[in-house]
Amino acid sequence: MKGKQHVLILEKTLMLSAIILITILFGYNFYTTYNSLQSSVVQNKYKQYNLQAMGSPYGEVAIEIDEEQQYPKLELLINGVTTSQFNNEKRVIAKVKDGDLIQVNGSMYQQDITVSIVEVSNNLEEKLINTNTTTYGNIQILTTIRIQ
Repeated sequence: MKGKQHVLILEKTLMLSAIILITILFGYNFYTTYNSLQSSVVQNKYKQYNLQAMGSPYGEVAIEIDEEQQYPKLELLINGVTTSQFNNEKRVIAKVKDGDLIQVNGSMYQQDITVSIVEVSNNLEEKLINTNTTTYGNIQILTTIRIQ
């Protein structure tokens, strides 16, 4: 009789633990899925269109170096703060919000470097595509972001 009680207590404990673990997994899955649906991501020339993200205050822009040469120290600034470097890539993707000022810092290179916006998320103005600027040892303004 006493052994049966221990088995029942162990069974209830294991069942409760399983229910709590499953609830945590569902909560985590919901949280990560919800966050991924809140932005439109631009990756490798593929756009994911998301109707829920249309009202999002954030967007993404893909900025690419027009020349074939690589400029690993070339920096992308948003509102005067360095957010990324091109490193050994021709393209960087930046998360932006309405009113952000995008600049390119080429002060470490004494040559013309042209960069362009090649893709934007679906909640940014399409006219931003093909916007470009050329830097020659200085910081140049690329554009100001407007969320639709």
